Amino acid sequence: MNYEFPKSSVMPWLFSGWSVDSAVTMQNGQPFQVNSFESFNGTNEFVERPDIISNPFGGTTGAPSGILNLAAFAAPCNWDAAAQACSDGSLIPTGYHFGSEPRNHFVGPSYHDWDFSLAKNTHLGERVNMQLRLDFFNILNHPNFANPFLPNFAVDMETNGLAAFDPNNQACLARANGGLLIPGCRGIGTGLLAITATPDVALGNPFLGGGGARNIQIGLKFTF
Repeated sequence: MNYEFPKSSVMPWLFSGWSVDSAVTMQNGQPFQVNSFESFNGTNEFVERPDIISNPFGGTTGAPSGILNLAAFAAPCNWDAAAQACSDGSLIPTGYHFGSEPRNHFVGPSYHDWDFSLAKNTHLGERVNMQLRLDFFNILNHPNFANPFLPNFAVDMETNGLAAFDPNNQACLARANGGLLIPGCRGIGTGLLAITATPDVALGNPFLGGGGARNIQIGLKFTF
């Protein structure tokens, strides 16, 4: 939006030549998915999607410090606690499979930016124009964040005792110290997924625009 105020007959050197410029950008968030960078599903592709085993938003507030609960994701295989890795099939069925997380299952933060300028044009004689302008970038100082870069879930290696397979219910279990079989044997994520980069420093995931804090600049321009 651009608007030039009407000229004034009263003190035109002060009240004439004013104009405002405004640009508003609003964009929805971009899709992303949580990945694992190990061969959990047995395909050796090393960029694969995990299983979703609980609510990914449980225990989160939506703040940039924690947008997803990584404990909701598990490696798509049966976990051998003794080997600290997916089962090789010698004692526990491997359980290799493709993860249940759909592609582009989550949506990153939206982008909102308002840039505003105030300018004053003053004619210096017949051939020279002087423009004094004040520019505000992200005038509302709205925080904008990029998608989390290559979001990965760190696998929790700690389980109770040695892993075991219960043939009765065909489930992978962890043997507790008391000898009871308890559900386990899953490589589960830990912690919260945080986003810390603004779009201006996180090119490619994806690049949305400026994203920095409020910036103000004063400019003086002569045209002739």
